Amino acid sequence: MELQGVGASAERKLRQIQTLVDYYDAEMGVLAGRLMLAVSLLRDARSVSGLAPEVRAAIEHGEALAVSVMTRILAESGGCGCERIEDEVQALLDRHGGAS
Repeated sequence: MELQGVGASAERKLRQIQTLVDYYDAEMGVLAGRLMLAVSLLRDARSVSGLAPEVRAAIEHGEALAVSVMTRILAESGGCGCERIEDEVQALLDRHGGAS
């Protein structure tokens, strides 16, 4: 798919971390993989000391939104056949991004 405008601009910004993007895309699928990578990057940012409370809150909200979207995507796609999608998402977070 050839992206234009804001999508193409976003893809250009990802070139520096393309290896990571490709890994998560292959491991989890494009949408869930990119969301997991976003969660991982947000968790890295959250661990920086000296962040203003507003910045830390914004990072935590961004992380929560990404996990929420990933949960919805997996639920709509049928997930892994687990009884609970939340268990699958938690397992992915544990494996790829640390505990939530």
